[in-house]
Amino acid sequence: MSFIDQVDFLSIAEKHIRRLTGLEMEQARNLTKYYVIARKRLKERLLEVRHGSFTEAQLKMVLAQVETGLIQLNKQISQELILGSQISSEQATDDLVKEVNTFDKEFAGIFQPLPVDIIVESMNPDNLLINQFRSSINSYNDNLRSTIQRELTNAVIMKMPYQMVVEKVAETMALDEWKIARIVRTELHNIYNVSKVKGMEEVKRKKYPDLKKALIHPMDSRTGDDSKKLARIDPVVALDKPFKYKYRGKLRVFFTPPDRPNDRAILIPYRKAWD
Repeated sequence: MSFIDQVDFLSIAEKHIRRLTGLEMEQARNLTKYYVIARKRLKERLLEVRHGSFTEAQLKMVLAQVETGLIQLNKQISQELILGSQISSEQATDDLVKEVNTFDKEFAGIFQPLPVDIIVESMNPDNLLINQFRSSINSYNDNLRSTIQRELTNAVIMKMPYQMVVEKVAETMALDEWKIARIVRTELHNIYNVSKVKGMEEVKRKKYPDLKKALIHPMDSRTGDDSKKLARIDPVVALDKPFKYKYRGKLRVFFTPPDRPNDRAILIPYRKAWD
């Protein structure tokens, strides 16, 4: 695809990647902040109890406090999930309109801007995507709950001092907070690209029957070797077909990025007329 090598094209695509990355990082910081606050509050509540050796009775009390904390946490982050999903979806729509209009003008000499309302139906993320996002967070919380319960059961057996147990709970909660950031980045990236391909489907149906999808990968020190290989292949496929490539002997198949956690590729529209 020769038009991908054009400076103006790369500048537009990279700008959209930077904006999306900024959104993902901001949302990751916001959600991680809730976990940090929850961890500190839980630690403060647990330290109000008298100290001594950790007992089975205290195990039940601590587990109840952990459960209460996670329930409150889920309520607090629910709106954040929905807001982040909506912003990501709206950015996908906005980026798609800019891309189609710019590529038409620069590479096909067409000066009829694509109106936003042609793809307005794709602006809101489906409940399925939001529920998937929420499910990923819930899965993380379930694993966190199981890990804490296992640590506390061992603490009873070992008769650890109560204060040490509280520190252990706080440490367990802090240890995997980076996973929250990764979940947020991955899920918002998915929502962006799924929303974008839905917008492309509307453009194909209402204006350009020949519209296809392609990929752009940011190239820097963080880019994985699999992404570099796929960028060299530079696939263009129909909107309803998956991307396929082999990496280290294994077939990788996906309809929209991310192909894996931390994959920063984005979908872009493609027409033969732009070459």
